[in-house]
Amino acid sequence: MVDAILFRQEEPETRCRDAEPAPELLSIGDVARIFGVRTSALRYYEKLGLLVPAERRANRRFYGPDELRRLALIQLCQRTGQLSLDDVAALIEGSYAGAEDLWRTVLLQQIARLDEQIERAHAAKEYLRHFAMCSYSHPISECPSLRESLENDVERKRAAHGAG
Repeated sequence: MVDAILFRQEEPETRCRDAEPAPELLSIGDVARIFGVRTSALRYYEKLGLLVPAERRANRRFYGPDELRRLALIQLCQRTGQLSLDDVAALIEGSYAGAEDLWRTVLLQQIARLDEQIERAHAAKEYLRHFAMCSYSHPISECPSLRESLENDVERKRAAHGAG
């Protein structure tokens, strides 16, 4: 089970105007620079409920270790899982709320989409490899294998739309 601390997102603490933020807190600008995002992205994540600053002081947002881990998780989900922000929210909320069905469904649906992408990428790679290695001078216009493949594709499309 995911450590609940990772997902702790409470309302930011309001401190006295003269007090300095805790040393482990980073400003929104520092976090944006470290994570390679714009400050507007962090504010957008906040608007979506994905990220809540640990503290606000003088109308500035500050983030602590818990929030940095959450931001790293958001980026990991987007980069490696290619999840949308809606899916990331469902994954995080489902994990935090103990809604196993919700986050498991999100993950299984994304795995199916990735499998389809991988299949298309493999097919594209094979076509490109064939074009690069084809013995014909102009494979696009001369290769009988490509011509047959294109004709089959046209027929499948026509059949799918009822055009005989």
